[in-house]
Amino acid sequence: MICRKGCGACCIAISISSPMPGMPNGKKAGERCPHLSIDFSCTIHGTAAYPKVCANLTPSIEMCGSTYAEAYAYLEKLERLTAPGTPSAGADELFRGFTVESADAFFKRLMTSFVLSVNGTVYRLHELELYYFHSNDHPDGSVYRREKNAGDIFFHEYGVDICFQTRRDGDVTSYGGVLIRSIRTDGGTMICGPANCRQELLNRIARTGGEQTISFRLDASPAVSQPELYKCERTVGATTAKDFALAGYRFITGEFIAFISGKDASGYYRSLFKDTVFKLL
Repeated sequence: MICRKGCGACCIAISISSPMPGMPNGKKAGERCPHLSIDFSCTIHGTAAYPKVCANLTPSIEMCGSTYAEAYAYLEKLERLTAPGTPSAGADELFRGFTVESADAFFKRLMTSFVLSVNGTVYRLHELELYYFHSNDHPDGSVYRREKNAGDIFFHEYGVDICFQTRRDGDVTSYGGVLIRSIRTDGGTMICGPANCRQELLNRIARTGGEQTISFRLDASPAVSQPELYKCERTVGATTAKDFALAGYRFITGEFIAFISGKDASGYYRSLFKDTVFKLL
C-alpha cells in the first residue's frame, strides 16, 4: 500500500521526538509538521533529514482507513495509548536515584525485583542496555534526547526505554534511560531485539481492543529465584560513541545466554554474541 495523496494525517497526529530541520526537539502530537506542504506531501521525504520514526511508519489499511478523519482518529488513539506509563513507587525511587557509579547495583535490582506489566500481562526483563547522557561527566552522544520523569515508559522509533529523570541545572543537563532489548513472559517465547519488543508491546494494545487506556508500568515482583546476571559490551551502531559502548553497559540474564546458545535463537542473535565475553555481576 502507498500513502494516500492529500492526507498527511501521520504528519500531524503523532509526536516526533527526534530532531529535524527547524525543530531540534521534534514536534508534539497534534502539531502540524513544518515540512508538510500545502498539498499535504512531505518536503523532506527520502532525504537524510527524514525522521526514522516516519520511515518506520508504513501505510496500512488498518492505520490509514479510507479517509483522513479515519486515519487521524487511529493515529491519535495510538499516540494516546503509547504515552509514558506510570511507574510503581519503588521503580520511581530506583530510577530517580540512578548514578553511573551504581549502575551494576541498579540493574541487579531492576532485573530481579521488577517486571514490566502491560495491561495485566507480565514480562520479565532479560536483556537491557544503559544509555545515559550527562553534559559534564558522561557525554554519551548516542543517547536519545528526551524530557521525561523517572520511570516513564517511553516509546520511540528505535524501541522502548524506561527513563531516568531529565535534569537541568544551568548549563548542566542529564537524561537517558534503559533500552529494553529482550523480554519474556513466564513460560513464553523469548522476544529479542528492541524493535521486536516494541512491536510485542504495541500488539498487546491490539489484542486487548476497546477504548480503554492501556497500562504500561514497572511493578515490583519479588523473584521466586534470583537469576544469574551478567554484563557485556553494548551494541556498537553507526552513531554510537564507542568509548561508552565498550564500557559494559549491556545487562543480561543467565536464562538469556542459555537461549541464544540454543536452537531457538535466530542466527543473527547467535552471531551477535559469538565472541562476547560475559562478566558475572
